[in-house]
Amino acid sequence: MPTITNTVDIKASPDEVWDVLSDFVGTHKWLPGVIAARMDGTLRVCTMADGQEIHEQISDVSPGRRSFRFQQLRVPLPVRRSGGTFTVSAGPTPDTATVTLRTEFEPLDPPAPGRWRK
Repeated sequence: MPTITNTVDIKASPDEVWDVLSDFVGTHKWLPGVIAARMDGTLRVCTMADGQEIHEQISDVSPGRRSFRFQQLRVPLPVRRSGGTFTVSAGPTPDTATVTLRTEFEPLDPPAPGRWRK
């Protein structure tokens, strides 16, 4: 399954960044296109600006490790399934945090072997 890893350094403490990311209904404050979010148990439902909804199962929430997993159950993308982990760690300089998003997905229509070779 393809995996994409993105990292970003943020000028704030890891605890401050974790407070934002772990506020699961506050997703609209930091994720472009999300206008609202709600939780139904461990299910997060994000409403997008175009009216579509993304349904994600949130699990393995660890404040001590500053991480959580998500499994996207309904997403407006051409994938069979997708999910991943968010992790917040100390950044490269004092008072910075590094956010790592590791996403795995299974495309609906996988490319033919060798199609993406350079």
